[in-house]
Amino acid sequence: MEKEDKSLILRFRPETELPVFIKFLDLDFASPFQDILGELGFEKLEPKEAEKLVATPKDRWLVIKKASPRVAGQLSSVSSIHGMRAKESLTPKGDFTVYRFINTAMMLFDSRKTHWEMGLMATSVSRLSDLRTVFNRFVALALADFSIIGLWGAPIEDGIVVLSSEKSSGEAVYIDVNNQRLFTTDGVVDFEYGTQILRLDEGLIDRSIKMSNEDLLSFLTIKNNYFSYRGPHKSFSKVIRDIINFSDGYVYPASNF
Repeated sequence: MEKEDKSLILRFRPETELPVFIKFLDLDFASPFQDILGELGFEKLEPKEAEKLVATPKDRWLVIKKASPRVAGQLSSVSSIHGMRAKESLTPKGDFTVYRFINTAMMLFDSRKTHWEMGLMATSVSRLSDLRTVFNRFVALALADFSIIGLWGAPIEDGIVVLSSEKSSGEAVYIDVNNQRLFTTDGVVDFEYGTQILRLDEGLIDRSIKMSNEDLLSFLTIKNNYFSYRGPHKSFSKVIRDIINFSDGYVYPASNF
C-alpha cells in the first residue's frame, strides 16, 4: 500500500517564477506556520502543480521538520558575544553552514546545493518577530544568487524605511533592481526611479538630509539581511551601485515614524 504523502509545499511569490520553495514534511506541523509564511509571500502549491516542477541547479528548497529534542537543546543557548547571549549564530560544518536562532530554528545550508534543511521548534509559533527573521534569512540567502537584495524595514508611500531586524519585527523588503520590482508584505510592486530609501535618526528634528552615494552604499551594505561569515554576496557590489543610481537616500527624523 502506497504511503500517504503528508507534506506541504509552498512557493515564494509564484508570479515571479523564482524557484524558491519551502517543504514541510508534516502537514499538521506546518499548519500553524502557514499564515506568517503567507505574509512573507509563500503560497501553497497543489500536488498536481508540484508534480509539474522541473528541477534546476538554481532551485532553492528549504525542507522543514519539527526540531528533535537534541536540536531543541542546542537552541536553548546560541552563542555568547562579549558576555552577551546572541539570538543568532553561524557555524561552519564541513561544506555546510549551520544557522541557529535561539529557541526557534536551526538551518543547515550550502549555497552550492539545491536542498537545505531546517529543524523548527513547535513552541516558536507564537513568536512572530523571531519567525519572520528566521524565514527572511532563508529568503535572503536564496534570492542572493538571483542578484536580489533584502533590507530590514518596511515599504512606505514613496519608498522604503530601513530599520534593524528588531525594530522591523523581522519584516524585510527585497529589491530586484534588474527587473525593477520590490517584494514587500504588500506584494510585488514597481521599483520606480527616484524611490526614497530612508535611514532614521533619533537626533534629527523637522528636516531630512540627503545621503551621499558613498553614505548610501555603506548603509545598504550594512543593513541588508544576507547573513554569512564570508561577508556580502558576490553580486551585491553591483546590485547596490545599481540601486544607488536608481534611488535617493535620506536621513529622516525617527520621531516622524
